[in-house]
Amino acid sequence: MTDARQEPAHLTVARDLRDIADHWPALLTRLAKQGQRTEGGGKVKPGSALPIDAHVSTVKGEVEDWLMFLTRCLMDESNWQPPPDISTPGLLRHIATWRIGHFTDHPDEMLAQAITDDADHYAHLVRKTANPSGVRKIPLHVACLEHATDDQGARVPCPGEYHTMLIPDRDIQDMVCSEDSTHRMSPWEWARGLRRGTIAQRDRMEGLGA
Repeated sequence: MTDARQEPAHLTVARDLRDIADHWPALLTRLAKQGQRTEGGGKVKPGSALPIDAHVSTVKGEVEDWLMFLTRCLMDESNWQPPPDISTPGLLRHIATWRIGHFTDHPDEMLAQAITDDADHYAHLVRKTANPSGVRKIPLHVACLEHATDDQGARVPCPGEYHTMLIPDRDIQDMVCSEDSTHRMSPWEWARGLRRGTIAQRDRMEGLGA
């Protein structure tokens, strides 16, 4: 795994923002998980409002407030305009890709350090809250190398992308296609493909030592 102390701040903070964005869907899924049953163990009555997980709601609100602070800074201090996708993951990825230097190279060094610390804190908090068991789905941002069949029966490139599951105390799992679970590679095949250049990553493979 990359040692954040040995890389430029903008890479570290951008990675943290993308990490939050990647785990945001899982966080939202957990938000209502406590609402599947009542505290007494019975089923929730039809039509009744589902209670939400208060801790997850608090984490979600803290991240959204922090992101609002970042966007206000950009609007007040630059000519920044919001991107078409103004969802929380969309804004996080946009800032990570296009505007992260505004914060990591900010003339107010205390603000720059605070944002660096906050990004690390929230990435860890969202990851732990979204996946309390420690099991994580890691998107690899690599197009599937296999082929699929279209409606006319013609052979076409598979539209899926690989992902893997990171499970504590277990070896790295197979790399599996998002469209067809039979399209997979072993960690050995994956590492060999990276060395030979036959696998082209669209983004850094986070959390797996690449």
